[in-house]
Amino acid sequence: MPTGAVFVNVGHPVVIITTNISGVLTIEVDGATWVPKEETDEPNKHLFRVGDFVKVVRGEYKERKGEYGKVVAVGYGSVGVEFARYSSNGQSLSDKVKGGHGWWFKPSSLSHELPN
Repeated sequence: MPTGAVFVNVGHPVVIITTNISGVLTIEVDGATWVPKEETDEPNKHLFRVGDFVKVVRGEYKERKGEYGKVVAVGYGSVGVEFARYSSNGQSLSDKVKGGHGWWFKPSSLSHELPN
């Protein structure tokens, strides 16, 4: 179990709550991981889960701003998003997606949105 983890045994589901060195909270329920929204986020950005469709709305990665993608990983204050378009600056997100099609974002850089 990671340092700073709290294991809550309530039968089913299994809940694990962790924080990293920066104090970022991560909640895992039966293998699904959520990162709570940041204080500055709009109300529709509560939590990101694997499988959510998102739009890049701000952040330091202007190359991806305005693009839609699918959440493939969540944890420790970062959200891993897979995009259809290849980028030479993209990543594989720990081999979760094809190289060059993934990108890590802060939750505040994303909005829950479906592509048009």
